[in-house]
Amino acid sequence: MAIISTYSGRIFTADWKTELLQAGFCYQVSVGGIAAGGAETVITGGGSGTTIDTDQPELAVGVPAGKFLIPLEFHFSGRYIPAADDEVESVILFTDRTQNIPAPDSGTSTVETPSPLLDGGDAFSGYAQSAVTADITDPVLSDWLVFKTVQAELHTAVGVDALRLEADWEPQIPHLLKGPCSVIGAWGGTAAVSGACSFVFAEVDSERFE
Repeated sequence: MAIISTYSGRIFTADWKTELLQAGFCYQVSVGGIAAGGAETVITGGGSGTTIDTDQPELAVGVPAGKFLIPLEFHFSGRYIPAADDEVESVILFTDRTQNIPAPDSGTSTVETPSPLLDGGDAFSGYAQSAVTADITDPVLSDWLVFKTVQAELHTAVGVDALRLEADWEPQIPHLLKGPCSVIGAWGGTAAVSGACSFVFAEVDSERFE
């Protein structure tokens, strides 16, 4: 808990997430969106959606040495059309404690600019990208954060049991990831998976914990 004073002069006790937010350390990055006021846009998973391909991730966020990355929330919703029995679709989110992601290439990915949750706050100092179409340095799985998988059962051409592929993750105990490090998100399966997600995280100077 932290004691915080607002601009109005009121003092209140904040939990650790609110304290990070009020200090201007929290950010959000979204994959997918809404184009020109129309319908939502979604991203097809790596490997043309037919397999999870972690060196062509749908989401990658990293920080350099001297920073800590703290994953706070991940929300995902995907769509797919099963065409055969036992097709499996998955979404994953994991940490790589060994390395930052390379500087994003706008020709082979969408370079993302995470938004400060404290509007007008400092810009994120790390890297973020989505919809990667050329291999980056192979991410190393350090910690699972999210693993959600579903399996479709095809009865007939018009009768399918298909589960929703969704993930909503908000940890009670955070991972404090010392830079250089990164968080990688990907989705795919034996049927192509398209989806959108939102990732909320904090970035703080290493002196906060060292």
